[in-house]
Amino acid sequence: MTRTAILLCSRAGLDRLPEGAPGMLVEDLCHAPTAATQALRNLGATRVVLGLCDHRASRELLAALRRAGAEPFGIETVDIKGSDEPLRLLAAAAAKLARLPPDEPARPLLSTEALSRRALFTRDAVLDQAPVAVIDKDACVGSLRCGLCAAACSSAAIDSSNPYPRVDISACSACADCIRPCPTGAIHLSGAAPAQLEAQLEQLLEFADGIVLACENADAVTVPAGWALVTLPTLALVTPGWILQIRTRGREVELLRCDGTCCSGSTPGAAFVERLLGDRHWSPQPAPSPLRLGEPTATVEALRLIDATASTPTIEAAESPLGLLTLEADRCTLCGACATSCPTDALGFVDKEDETLLCYAHVACTGCGRCVGVCPEDALELTRGISPALLQGGKQPLLRAPREACCECGAPLPPLPLRKRLRELLPDVAGSPLSMCAVCARRTRQSELDPPRALVTDRI
Repeated sequence: MTRTAILLCSRAGLDRLPEGAPGMLVEDLCHAPTAATQALRNLGATRVVLGLCDHRASRELLAALRRAGAEPFGIETVDIKGSDEPLRLLAAAAAKLARLPPDEPARPLLSTEALSRRALFTRDAVLDQAPVAVIDKDACVGSLRCGLCAAACSSAAIDSSNPYPRVDISACSACADCIRPCPTGAIHLSGAAPAQLEAQLEQLLEFADGIVLACENADAVTVPAGWALVTLPTLALVTPGWILQIRTRGREVELLRCDGTCCSGSTPGAAFVERLLGDRHWSPQPAPSPLRLGEPTATVEALRLIDATASTPTIEAAESPLGLLTLEADRCTLCGACATSCPTDALGFVDKEDETLLCYAHVACTGCGRCVGVCPEDALELTRGISPALLQGGKQPLLRAPREACCECGAPLPPLPLRKRLRELLPDVAGSPLSMCAVCARRTRQSELDPPRALVTDRI
């Protein structure tokens, strides 16, 4: 069962549930773990939203709910006491749980919070369920074609020696270092999948004046009146696109880090967002499409809601979720190595009737650098940034070559720059006509070097 229920504390000042939501009112829920577990069992739920007097639940309450069958990341707490929109806050939390992927893995971790003597005899109260990196094989392009997550993991918790990367749960620190480099959005932290947060934010943005994105380990969380709180395992998850998606919908954003290591290296790119929005003339309006948090889609769709025209200058910044690729045409041979290695198909060949083009789509480039690393001619250069002109132009031709056929056998020939380069690298076809394929050129070259058969016979 994956039914989501809502349990309300009787002291929170709310005596009804969101329309259509299963749940019940529990007497002094915040301090009655036994009553909470009984209510959860009666409702037959494995995911639960707790409407509390405070935004945190006690260790004993969480442990009791897990023993009653709640999933490791299937518990959401909402501080509804004094809120102007308690029902909508509860509904948004329920929407987040409804999109929770099944069987999310967790890393057991000893709790650092103060516990009662009674709780020390309960295993679930002593252990926390820490999030870990989760890889979606359906979205992952595989270790051979990518492997960027393993290279970025500072804990060496990702093994890329298999066809698909594997996460060592015992070593993963949930730092999120692997998430941003992933070009296909195939990685998330347990309980914080983009689809979950999208569902929650979609509902919150309908009424909240602003969103507080807070690390779940932050102390003294304060939410301004009329704002809504979204807790995250770490603020390292936040990208410029998240902030842009919220800002372009007319809402403010506040980031609340913790004092620990999980947020110490996070760079959400707030300054980069201000550079994008600061001098634009735009008015927030209802978004024509659902909110998206996956990069680079989040940033690209948000920019389309503002006045980012082709005349808007290019902005280069390390925080940019997109890459800016330039090609030195004199060095490129159109060998295709870059297009083959590109995990997002930002680079690709387009075959027309009379020519072949190497095209580049800035909108799909995540700046992973795979193409630069495999180019045998060092013809590519990559920086991080955003070019509104390239975003609006779609796929851009970087280099083109006419389509030709071998003058001897009629087989299609590789692009002319590649044939020239092959003539330089292969001694047995060096100096052969460029109008021939490699097989015919080698045969012609060999016939020129071998003596005629008749002469060989005469010498014998």
